[in-house]
This record gives sequence, C-alpha cells and structure tokens, in this order.
Amino acid sequence: MSGRLPALLMRTPFDPDDLLARRADPEDVAAMAVLAYTNMWDRLINHYLMGGESFVDREDDRRKLTEEEYAQRLAPVVAFFAPLAILKSVSSDAIAFTAETIALQFMPGVTKFKKLQLQTPACQLRLTVAPERDAQFSAQKLSETLVDDIVTKIVLPVIRGKAGAQELWRPMLHELTSKLDAAMQATPRPLYLYHGCSVAPGTTPEAKLAELSRLFVSTTDSYQMATGFAHSGVEGQTKWVFKLAIAAGVRVARVHDILSPKWQCWAGEEETVLAPGARFELEGDAPTEDGAILVRTVRVTV
Repeated sequence: MSGRLPALLMRTPFDPDDLLARRADPEDVAAMAVLAYTNMWDRLINHYLMGGESFVDREDDRRKLTEEEYAQRLAPVVAFFAPLAILKSVSSDAIAFTAETIALQFMPGVTKFKKLQLQTPACQLRLTVAPERDAQFSAQKLSETLVDDIVTKIVLPVIRGKAGAQELWRPMLHELTSKLDAAMQATPRPLYLYHGCSVAPGTTPEAKLAELSRLFVSTTDSYQMATGFAHSGVEGQTKWVFKLAIAAGVRVARVHDILSPKWQCWAGEEETVLAPGARFELEGDAPTEDGAILVRTVRVTV
C-alpha cells in the first residue's frame, strides 16, 4: 500500500460542520469517543470499568431492535476503535487496514432502523473504508463486508456469551475507554449539574456515590431533564436526583464544547460527563413536593 490518503477521506482539518470523522485525526477520535459514550455506549464502557465480562446493552434500545440490528449499530464504532490487528484478523477480505483509510460518516435522513426515532445524523454512523487506488475492492464493498465481519465475529458472539469472544471485544473497549478518558479536562471553575437515576429499594446513598466515583457519570444542566431520567428507570425502584456542586479541578467533558450540534445525537440533554476518580460527598437531601423523587445535594471534588 502506498500510504497515500485516499481521496474519499481527504478533507480540511477538524471542522465541526463536517459529517465525516477520520480515525487518523486525534481530534476526531476524541470527539467520537465522547459521541459514542453519549449514544449507546455508556453502559458498555462503565461495565468494562467495573470489570464485567458479559455483554451489557441498553435495555431501551434492545426493546426495539433485534440482536442483529443492535450489533449492526455497534459495529461502526467497533471498527473505529478496535486495534488494527483485530480488524485484519476478522476481515474476510484479508485487508491490512490503516487508520488513514477508516472513517465514520454521519447519516442524515431516515434511519434504516425504522423502530428507532433518531434525532440527528450523529445518531446513526456508517463505516467508511477507503481502498487505495489500486485496490480490487470498492469502498462500499469493503465497508459492508467489514461491518458484517464485526457483527458475526465480534459483537454477536459477545452478546451471546460465546467462548473467547471477550478476547476481541475487550481490547476495543480498552481503546475506546482510554480515548474517552483522554478527552476529559479539569474544569477551571465550579459547575452546578444534576444526575437523575433510579436505584433498588434499600440502596444507601453512600453505596451509590461510591459506585459513581468509579465510573463515567452523565449529568445535565437541566433539573427537569434529570427528573426525566429518574422516572425512566425500572418500575418499583427508588427515584433520586443528585444536585451536584462540582469543584474546580474535577475532570469533565462538556459535550457541547467538544461536539457541535451536528456531531451530537441528543443535543437537548445539555450533557456533561464526569471522569472516574472524583469524590462524591452527600451534604443533604429533601423530597420533592409530591414525594416522588428524593433530591440529594452532593459535593464533587478531586
């Protein structure tokens, strides 16, 4: 291979209005790690951090998609972050992929997954693999074949708990998690955010806060949005909203600062992601007027 960047993936340096993310571009990689976390991958990443071996998916999506459809939605991100040696090992075309020939294209218009109401082009990513000029395969064929290989040889075996599947899955999750962590920056000023959740009856706030300190934590600027997340949990669980006072120096990713609206799937969530390692200290709590939600005030420090 000549090493020349294929014309299909050539563009100007990072442009938030562009709808193509290149694996060879460090800024694009950071942006895609944040986008992935905010769209489908949050539980997968946090389950990995907790040391889990089994596949954990988003129940809200899985109620609407078959295993195969769900795997197809994950496959482009797998291709973007998996070690190149793993991509070569599963490729039916025996192609020596490079970072320069792999990209994710945002798909405007109607999604092929009719059962999902996706909001923006960033909600549905399509893998684009660009061949060299002398390659015998077209970009479309290479891309479609690699997605099929990833679905059948990596994602579905992990979903179904096949022996050895984690050997291909976990290196990809390690890379994705590392890139997401690298995108976190210490906030220069205090932030005041909310995190809504539902917990099993009997869960103590100390236990929940200790768990949050080990994970990436999704928060929002909006109290109303947080209450919506609290109400979206399993029926019968206890609903909490954490009112978070974030001290300067805590590592965060302000999603709207990293991703332009066109690069966000759920722009209305006003999301900030907290990095693992922060300290969460309960300072007080009070129920809402109707008693449906317990609002807990928490101080978050380095």
